[in-house]
This record gives sequence, structure tokens and C-alpha cells, in this order.
Amino acid sequence: MQPTRYSAEIRDRRKVVVMSEKEWRRFQSEHEKLKKKLEILLGIQDAMKEVKEIQSGRRKPKSFEALLDEL
Repeated sequence: MQPTRYSAEIRDRRKVVVMSEKEWRRFQSEHEKLKKKLEILLGIQDAMKEVKEIQSGRRKPKSFEALLDEL
């Protein structure tokens, strides 16, 4: 199989890579998994900041109903 050229925006700059279609699909799949993982980890980080603010008294805790409304 002939390698194919793919272009992508990386940090606001266009980059060109040469790889097989199979490799490109694997790359895209891994990239999507990493984006989802990052989103989850950032959500956990925000939650931990909120817990620290509640513990220090800078923020009031939410009711259980308000928590469910966020979901």
C-alpha cells in the first residue's frame, strides 16, 4: 500500500505527515481516546478545586438536587 500524505493543524500551524491509511486511522483513534481522557481528567481537576474551595469556606456546598441537575 502506498503511503498517503495527511495534513493537520498542530498548534495553529499546518503540518504534513506521510503514513499509511491504516496508521492514520489508528492515530486518529488514539487521538480521540486521549482527548476524551483529557476532558475527564480536567473535569476531575475542576471538581477537586471546588472541593478545596468548599472545605476552606470560600464556596457553599451544592445540594444533592443541584448536583443532579448538573448531570
